[in-house]
Amino acid sequence: MAIADPNQAKHRASCSKHYKRPKPTSQARPPHFPNLQVWSDQEEDMATLNHDIFRMVLQELSDMSEFAGPLLAAMTSCRSMYRLGIQVLLDRGVVLESEDAVMSFCSFISSSNYAHASLFRSSLVLHSAYFSSKALDALVEVVRRATRLEAISILDLDVILGSAPELAQALVDLPSLKKLEVDARKPTSALQDLLGTLSARLTHAIIDIESSHGHWPANPLLLLENSFETLQELRLGGATMFPSGWDKISLPNLKDLALIDVRLPSPDILAHTLPRLCNLEICDICWDRDELVDVKMAELRRRDNLLRQEKNGSWPKLESVRGPLEDVFALGLTCPVSKLVIEENGQSNAGWDMLRELLVFTPKLEQLELIIMEESFPPAQPTDTHNAAISSTHMRLWETLSGISSLVGESGCKLKRLELDVHLPCARHACDPFSPTTDIHGVMHPRCPISDGIWRYEVVSDAEKFFRDTPTLSDVRLRLRHHDDAIAVWDCMPLDQVVHIGGLVPTPAEIGEYDL
Repeated sequence: MAIADPNQAKHRASCSKHYKRPKPTSQARPPHFPNLQVWSDQEEDMATLNHDIFRMVLQELSDMSEFAGPLLAAMTSCRSMYRLGIQVLLDRGVVLESEDAVMSFCSFISSSNYAHASLFRSSLVLHSAYFSSKALDALVEVVRRATRLEAISILDLDVILGSAPELAQALVDLPSLKKLEVDARKPTSALQDLLGTLSARLTHAIIDIESSHGHWPANPLLLLENSFETLQELRLGGATMFPSGWDKISLPNLKDLALIDVRLPSPDILAHTLPRLCNLEICDICWDRDELVDVKMAELRRRDNLLRQEKNGSWPKLESVRGPLEDVFALGLTCPVSKLVIEENGQSNAGWDMLRELLVFTPKLEQLELIIMEESFPPAQPTDTHNAAISSTHMRLWETLSGISSLVGESGCKLKRLELDVHLPCARHACDPFSPTTDIHGVMHPRCPISDGIWRYEVVSDAEKFFRDTPTLSDVRLRLRHHDDAIAVWDCMPLDQVVHIGGLVPTPAEIGEYDL
């Protein structure tokens, strides 16, 4: 693309585009564990190779696929391969989502007087609360004997404990437990007793309570006192963290904290409690008073939090913060951070002003990710055509990207990486972006006009403006979505540097979505 001003040639951008393709159809995880077969002596001839070699082979087979098919096939080849494969199979983790799966797994572990229980050490995920008493009794016996189990995740734990109270003591007694994930409808007394009496010292904890029932009689962090020194990662959802009692709480090694739908004390108190915090995620928070943080309250709360941190201190090691714009803005952080992930709905003037002030107060910011949920396109008018909707989409995208580029450039941030995730929905909530549509004149088109507009959008001039407005940028990624479907992904880099283009490494969530 030609540029009129030759002095601006250094701002040219090379953009590598990646289109979405349908994900492969997922298959159900096999619910049954293999039974020990009877092999003849002639089939048992593995002595020629060291068992460590076969373990490596089995591990490679396990890593080949999300499903255990290749591993299970190898395990059925002979008795020794079966025995060696049991540890590899269990190390994949166990997910139980049905009565049959629970009974099959418990039968497998309990065979030969629970001989396999000592091999079960990776993780157990229980994703259903509707099991018979027989299944729950069998599960309790397995957990009691799984003394090396390191991670457990249970959905609707309060309901399960109501049906199987013995499970609580079995969990409390697990000596090797490091990671605990609890999802519950209410913080029942049984659930609180479980959390407060765990013998293990956790390194990772996730506690999610339905927001309508999230009132705890005391600060829920106090229940994790036994793990204060060891906790490194904590997610708390649907809870009231009381402003009192913080002098008794100290998590000196916590590095990652996520707070969702939580009532918080002021940031200076949290900073004193969590001195080594590196990564913070917040969403739908309120403060000492019960007001939710909206646009009107954000400025007042930010001013108060700024004063408190300037007086009492803030986080010395905080590196990244993620959350809705109003919540992050209201934090009033006085400490430098290198990465922000901001979620913004629409583009109100108040939102732009908050983002501008946030960036000005974060001069050492190196990475910025903006997740922008645009307002829905209005329903088609009688005079609208497919091409007119495409033009409107292009104009909306240009206004959004150009506005962000100018705002970031004016802030003075020395950004190195910018990532924009722009969602453009339409009024049709059941819209399939990749299905043919018919316009008002009866003309068939290959896809929704908004999706088609995103598909056809050229971002070269936008990329040039990003690098021109913020010369420190070395990488810009643009994800353009219709509803939640990624239509196109662009990686943009300035041409005046030696760069590798097309070497995009997708995140696990993107694998299978894009042609790379």
